[in-house]
Amino acid sequence: HQIKGELLSEEQLETRSNISPLELKDELLKALKQLKQQTGKTKISEADEKTIDLIGELFQFLVEDRNLPETIQLVLSKLQLPYLQIALKDETFFSDTKNNARQLLNIMAQTSIG
Repeated sequence: HQIKGELLSEEQLETRSNISPLELKDELLKALKQLKQQTGKTKISEADEKTIDLIGELFQFLVEDRNLPETIQLVLSKLQLPYLQIALKDETFFSDTKNNARQLLNIMAQTSIG
C-alpha cells in the first residue's frame, strides 16, 4: 500500500494540514475506493478499511485532548499518515506490542488519557 504516494500528493497533504483526522480518514477512504475502481479492483479490503478507520479514530482522540497545546495537536495530526502507512504494510502492527511505532502510539494514547 502506498497511501501517501497514490492517494494524496505532497501538495494535497500540505493543503490538508489543518483538517481533522476524521476528515482525513474520510478522504483517504474515498480516494482508496476510487483508486481500487480505477485499477479494476472494485472491493476494498475490509481489513484496510478497518485499519484506516481505527487509525483515524485514534488520532482524532489524541488531537481532541484539550490539555495539549495546539502546536502539539498539529504535530500529532501530521503523524496520522505515517502511522497509516505502517499499519497497512504490517499486518501485525496492532498485535505486535514490541513494534516501536506501536509502542509510541501507546505512549501517546496513555499520555492523552492522563
